[in-house]
Amino acid sequence: VAGAEYAHETSDPIRTTFYLGQINVVLLALVLADVTGRPGRLRGVGVGLAAAVKLTPLVFVVYLVLIGRVRAAVTALATFVAAVGVGFLVAPADSASYWFGGTFAAADRISPIASTANHSLDGLLARAGAQGWVGLATTVALAAAGLAVAVLAHRRGEVLLGVTLCGLLSAAVAPFAWSHHFVWFGPLVVLLAHRATTGDRRAAVALAGVLAVTLAWVTRLPGP
Repeated sequence: VAGAEYAHETSDPIRTTFYLGQINVVLLALVLADVTGRPGRLRGVGVGLAAAVKLTPLVFVVYLVLIGRVRAAVTALATFVAAVGVGFLVAPADSASYWFGGTFAAADRISPIASTANHSLDGLLARAGAQGWVGLATTVALAAAGLAVAVLAHRRGEVLLGVTLCGLLSAAVAPFAWSHHFVWFGPLVVLLAHRATTGDRRAAVALAGVLAVTLAWVTRLPGP
């Protein structure tokens, strides 16, 4: 510490989530508990609630179908629809404005898609000058490949890895993703660190790489 200025080393998605008071960690916990928890009639409810708060967890509905949990996927969709319905009952005007007034589809309502704040694939392609159809086709290809890898991990018994990859994918294929949407790097770090402690050198190298690319250096923090 040197006066009011200092550097703090941490993972950017986690730091930014707490710094901005975002809900991403809560949604991660909902999805993680739902998908990896004990089987039961309520499996899928957590995913549905998370998707009702922020649409990107809807990717997990597809993931549930692909890993053979069709009933959980149906429950997730039903929960999502029910939560949206509650939103219309509580705030009909705002809900109608969001879903039918153009807000739902306006990914650039806060910042341009090509903004450097957008960490999704769409943002990267927009900054590179790619046409709209190129971005859509590339995003679909990434979604298909990412889901395939996540499902493969699940079938090999790597349940946490499959869910984590799907979580990272949900942010990567979104039209707009702030850095704090990538909180799924958190469980990935835990998974790699656990493997590294058992002597897995590849996991240790991967862990170092993940920490390097998600590093956040914070200098001169704002006042109260």
